[in-house]
Amino acid sequence: MSRNLIIKEGVKKLRHLRKEYSRFPILEGHPIAQQHGKEAVESVGILKKLCDKDKKMKEFRIYRWNPDKPNQKPFLQSFFVHLPSCGPMDLGLLY
Repeated sequence: MSRNLIIKEGVKKLRHLRKEYSRFPILEGHPIAQQHGKEAVESVGILKKLCDKDKKMKEFRIYRWNPDKPNQKPFLQSFFVHLPSCGPMDLGLLY
């Protein structure tokens, strides 16, 4: 069996599973985690629609790290800015 055929079969199986388990099966028994998962998926969908509708949206990704909290891992935080409505030097993005 070729590699491409194996990948295609795997994708078909995942599509089938996705339709059956649309409520985050890995998070079963964790209602708060399921709610957060739903909200994350919904917010990504809304942002994609906004960005597709208005091409003048820009995503800024800022690397966050706090040396006062050594147990917290560094992470990227995303901000979306509507370019026509912001000024040429919007330094407030960094806060």
